[in-house]
Formats: sequence, structure tokens, C-alpha cells
Amino acid sequence: MWLSEMSKRGMGLGVGEFLDFVQGILKKDKRKNKLKNDRPSYTWYYNFMARNSYLVEILKESSLENSRAKETIEELDRWFANYYKFVSELHLLDKPNRVYNADESGFSMESKAASVIGPTK
Repeated sequence: MWLSEMSKRGMGLGVGEFLDFVQGILKKDKRKNKLKNDRPSYTWYYNFMARNSYLVEILKESSLENSRAKETIEELDRWFANYYKFVSELHLLDKPNRVYNADESGFSMESKAASVIGPTK
């Protein structure tokens, strides 16, 4: 499932982002529905999560600083192995001009971790 895959790659979606995604699909496919402006409501979202609770759940994002501080060499090696596999599957190893660095710079003011949709354990 796409939501689980995004979460595994560290890009879990918040509720609003997920509803934007669903709205985009409905508009692009011009699917008939009873939703106002093709946008699902929060009630729809909670019902979706209940119907798919065996696949996805709401998780708290971990603090980036904490997760980096607790990283071990083995976990780092595993991350790079997974990244290599991901790039290989997309046939990008011989196309470095198609790989972009979209990292953001900034600093944290100890903000509260957001809730994201992720795979069930």
C-alpha cells in the first residue's frame, strides 16, 4: 500500500496531506462522488483508517535530532543498503542527473511531534 511505503521511506503523511492526495486522485480521474469539491472529510478519513486498521495506523513522528543521535553503525549501514536497493529498482544508478537532493535545513524549537499515517506493526 502506498501509505505504508511512504512511511517506510520516512515520508509519512499527515491527515491533511492524505486528504489532499485523495482529492487529487478524484479530480484527476474525474470520479463521480458525493464529496464537496472532491475532498474527503475528517469523518471519511477516520472511517478509512478504521476499515484499514490491519494495514495502517496513526503514528507519532520521532524527533529528527533524537533519531539521529540514537543511530548505530548497523542501522546506518542498513539505511544505505535500503537506499541502494531503492535506487537500483528505479534504474537510477547509472543516471545521477535524475537524483535530487531535497534536504531541508533548519532548526528545531522543541516542537511537538506530528502524527503521520504508517504501517501497522
